[in-house]
Amino acid sequence: MKNQVKIAIAASFLIGAACDAARAAEPHWTWCGWGGGGWFWSSAADPVDANTFYMGGDVNGLWKTVDGGRSWAFMNNGLPNYEVYSLAVAPSDRNTVYALTVDGVAVSTDGAKSWTHCIDTKRSGLNVGASRGGSIHALAVDYRNPRIVYAGGKNGRAVKSIDGGASWTEMDYLSSRKAEEGEIAKPVSGSGFGRIAVATNPNDWSNYIRVQKFLSQSGEDWSDAKTISANVFIPKDAPAGMAATIVVQSGGWAWKEGPMQTLKPGTWTELEYPLSLFADPGSVNMVHFVVRTNGKGYQGEIAVDAFVVKGGSKRIVLGEWDGADTEGWVVSPDQNTKSVTKSFKTSKAPAAAPSGAPVCTIAVSGANGQTVLLCQRQRGLFRSPDGGKTWRHLADAPAGARCVFWAGKSRPSTWYGAFDKNGFFVSNDDGLTWTSLNGPIPGDFGARDVVCSWKNPDLIYGIVGAGFGGYIASSADGGKTWAKTGSFKADNKGNPTLPGNGPTGGMSGLQNIAISPVNPDYLHMAGNWNPCFTHDGGKVWVESVRGADITCFHDIRHLGTETYGAAMDEGICMTTDGGKFWKALCPIKWKPGLSGHQWQVLPLKLPNGQTRIVSTVSPWAHNGDFPVKVIVSDDSGKTFVEAKGLPTYRTHLNTMWGEGHGRTLQADPTNPDVIYVGIDGDPENGHAGGGLFKSTDGGKTFTQMKNQPGSRRMMYGLAIDPTNPKRLIWGACGNTAGVYVSEDGGESWTKTPGLNDWIFRVEATDKGIIYAGGNQLYRSDDHGKSFRVVTNLKGVTICGIAWDPANENRVWIAGTTWSSNSDAPNTGVYETTDGGKTWHSITGDIGYRKPIVLRYNATTKELWAAGPAAFKLKR
Repeated sequence: MKNQVKIAIAASFLIGAACDAARAAEPHWTWCGWGGGGWFWSSAADPVDANTFYMGGDVNGLWKTVDGGRSWAFMNNGLPNYEVYSLAVAPSDRNTVYALTVDGVAVSTDGAKSWTHCIDTKRSGLNVGASRGGSIHALAVDYRNPRIVYAGGKNGRAVKSIDGGASWTEMDYLSSRKAEEGEIAKPVSGSGFGRIAVATNPNDWSNYIRVQKFLSQSGEDWSDAKTISANVFIPKDAPAGMAATIVVQSGGWAWKEGPMQTLKPGTWTELEYPLSLFADPGSVNMVHFVVRTNGKGYQGEIAVDAFVVKGGSKRIVLGEWDGADTEGWVVSPDQNTKSVTKSFKTSKAPAAAPSGAPVCTIAVSGANGQTVLLCQRQRGLFRSPDGGKTWRHLADAPAGARCVFWAGKSRPSTWYGAFDKNGFFVSNDDGLTWTSLNGPIPGDFGARDVVCSWKNPDLIYGIVGAGFGGYIASSADGGKTWAKTGSFKADNKGNPTLPGNGPTGGMSGLQNIAISPVNPDYLHMAGNWNPCFTHDGGKVWVESVRGADITCFHDIRHLGTETYGAAMDEGICMTTDGGKFWKALCPIKWKPGLSGHQWQVLPLKLPNGQTRIVSTVSPWAHNGDFPVKVIVSDDSGKTFVEAKGLPTYRTHLNTMWGEGHGRTLQADPTNPDVIYVGIDGDPENGHAGGGLFKSTDGGKTFTQMKNQPGSRRMMYGLAIDPTNPKRLIWGACGNTAGVYVSEDGGESWTKTPGLNDWIFRVEATDKGIIYAGGNQLYRSDDHGKSFRVVTNLKGVTICGIAWDPANENRVWIAGTTWSSNSDAPNTGVYETTDGGKTWHSITGDIGYRKPIVLRYNATTKELWAAGPAAFKLKR
């Protein structure tokens, strides 16, 4: 153990020293994946160059195009978080770009080459984070000063910075509506009241919000107590509610509930319970009140005050919250519902705190720099005439405010708006009043986004969507008449997946639309899977994905100069030119029961010259819970068959992600007919669970091994020792985590003593050195009998491991975390050339610094790193 500690300390010192050198050298990684494959949420246009746009996604940061969407490049250097849901470019300085992530705002002053996190907006600060699906254009930059920026968060908070994001001031726009509606104008008594943030589901009658407190009575005399009461307030815009007081007696925990009383929105309601029902009122040791909403869901705040015991001249205060003390009060869901936000705090003023619903859009007028409009998903449309100092709630504006867009200098008082199911509107008096352009939108669809040409404000484009469906609406006459399009021309080279769907695709999950201020024919649409670009004002939309990669790889394998990739949602593809272009192998088009999450791919060269391709897939559950499948091709991917003998059920107990998947796949290096697959999950409900399965006919049929490792919860934890193909190494997670070794092809297993870390990946070199990745990297030189620590990287998981067959002391690892934050210490790719004694970072300019897969191609001498997207580095 002492030797292990010494090794770890030495490794830590050299990693730190090498990181400084690596920053100077900046290894250059080349993107080598394919485009598309996920949710693209945000878009913004350069104010000067019609060919330059920015695009943000949900797992992989953001990209920039300088050629009108024909190609994109990753722009994530310094970006603090990879979930980017709103973007804004300063109109007066094209190099100043702001990005709204789930962990706050980031700013770039060099055209997105590098980013700085605006610290005050982090979760630990003002918590101005983006909302998936809620943040549409939740950033706005002043038209004259690039350092003045507005941002809105998922919790309803709105902030302003006048120094380029270095500091922020909260804008109290909600008080305008609260004053207008009389929301919690004053406490019932005293100077304060309690506030509770809640979220309830519609038509869920079991969904109570419960507030409770244990009572010690502290010597209080309750002998004359007559009633116990609480006052509850729900805002005017909340649905009608019901509430009751509940009293619990010690010595048997007798539970007595008062009658349910109706709560009138916008007023305080007193709830009373007669203590005369208790022979000894002094035996009361817990009080509650419960609230539920009638029929409709509600997301926002309720208030409580004057929770007191009354009797004769006595008034015993249980809760008046005049100070900051909320000790002893617990907010909890009733009947185990999960929809209540557990938050209890005090307020001495009308509650102007965030309401819990996201700010969809903030927009500023370029005419005066003072008019600011704000769309809040729950509360509606707000207007400030003085740059956010004072606000007015536009009560007469249509409901469902999602987006507003200033029409430009030629019509300085005109704004267009998207108001969900109410459709598109126009304001010609600087946002004060609104007129419908197209009437309500039928069905489940709603207007989400809207833009117009600054050169010709009568030219309008908008997004109409519902879930995955949607289309782009356009008008050339100021909204009098409208056309719509929901199709695009597919780019099967840029995005090779599902080529069998044909040359034309249907737009899906449309989120953002951006128009070039200098050339209104150039527009970009960010949406699910297939973002699009048009160069002719929307006559033809073309898939725009080359370089914009949200492919969630779970495996990369090399076979000579061929490379195979397996990805969630996108199947298996292969490339013969180092990732310049990929070809889809399976599925070719969407197929129920087959299309889904591809986990592993295994290419094997057969004696007849063909390539056997084996892959694991978890089909999407459409009209059923499809079990894990293995597909096999013996003709280099021309045809595939489904393997037999695998479970006909989906495992759920003791799995990594709530259900079992075919997470690991390996073949005997001496016999391509012997293939092993690992599925996570324990036996339950009478079935045999997952674990290790074996095929002796090249993957056509599988048999579950009779004896299994001590934990079947695993990620990529299977390796075969080339020095003895009967020796299997299993890396496990869970309560009995660690490394398990079988010396007889999986018939029996022994746990390696002393290693109890969660092991996410194991690798075995040609000489039988075994590496296991968990909270650290572990190395075994005795075929798994013992391991020693060879890293000291804190706060990350070692999930990617690769090694050089020509020099097995040259090893690469990837340190990752499981959040979307990219700025965690020690994330990145590291290299050792001495078997783990010393390490140095080679993270360089990689577009995604937390890969989960590393593979070394000894033929081309390239290290591949994959996760969301794929990159390669000459080594």
